[in-house]
Amino acid sequence: MWQRIVEELRRLMPLRGVMLYGSSLLRRGRDYDVLVVTDDPEWVGRRDEVERAVSEAVGARVDVNVATPRGILLHEVADPYIWHVLASGVCIGDVPRRGYPLSRYGAWHALETAKILLEDADNLGLTGRERAEWLRPVAKQVAALEQALAGRADPESYRRRVRELHNEAELRQAVAVLEDLIESYPPNEADKGLERALSQVSGG
Repeated sequence: MWQRIVEELRRLMPLRGVMLYGSSLLRRGRDYDVLVVTDDPEWVGRRDEVERAVSEAVGARVDVNVATPRGILLHEVADPYIWHVLASGVCIGDVPRRGYPLSRYGAWHALETAKILLEDADNLGLTGRERAEWLRPVAKQVAALEQALAGRADPESYRRRVRELHNEAELRQAVAVLEDLIESYPPNEADKGLERALSQVSGG
């Protein structure tokens, strides 16, 4: 199936490289997750189109993310989920990676996002299945953040941790622990590189 997915992606768009990741690599999931790298930024905005076309062509659900090489290098240090994908996935073709640790800014931003989503679940009065679906991506982000701060990406333990974090009490406890941890997490080389990159984008 993975080969068919990559072949279809090559047919659809200019492809520089692909990262295969997710539970399907462990033969545990029904969805197929791919991070596609292209030199043409137009395709970043056509992600939904690519996702529909590939899923229909192979007869399975394929979750597609699309990024440019520059975007990948920025997200590697700013987004713990992308850091985890790049550190643990299977690379086909050219996917640029520097191997930097997650930046302190990226860790802080991911944690703040998780806290906001938890607060929103309360403020919106979500319950039952709706609440569980709302918090599912928070569990994934928190599990990725834990591994990124530890400098260790392991798909099997990540999958188990996500399942544990589906328990909201466990999720909230993990967020509290991460908040204390990030307080003492110093800026690193990734923060310096991210600052330079953002300065270039803003023209500063």
